[in-house]
Amino acid sequence: MANPKDDGYRALHLTNRNRSRLIEVQLRTPFQDNWANAVEADARLLSPGLKFGGGAQELRDFYIALGELGAQAEGGGPIDPAVDRWGVAARLVAGVQLHQCVIGEAECGTEVERREEDGADQ
Repeated sequence: MANPKDDGYRALHLTNRNRSRLIEVQLRTPFQDNWANAVEADARLLSPGLKFGGGAQELRDFYIALGELGAQAEGGGPIDPAVDRWGVAARLVAGVQLHQCVIGEAECGTEVERREEDGADQ
């Protein structure tokens, strides 16, 4: 998604009318879906206005940066270390790579992926 919302949200929403009712379909990558669900959970637990631009600035900044890092990881490009002030990029990239490996979109090549695939980390 080339143009995320200011809060970091990334998804494509399609709407259609069927028998006078609007139907909306949200198209998200697995990361985008997890991001959106995490924001909703934190909005319920920590900051009710988070979904709508409210809440603590630090929390909003975290989700904006996390959305950008997720997009960079899913795109396969380099991660901008300036965006990763929380130090989550390496785990995020590993998670995206593992997911792509499991669903067959990428080779399962690194030692971390092989260990997680074999359940050796448990």
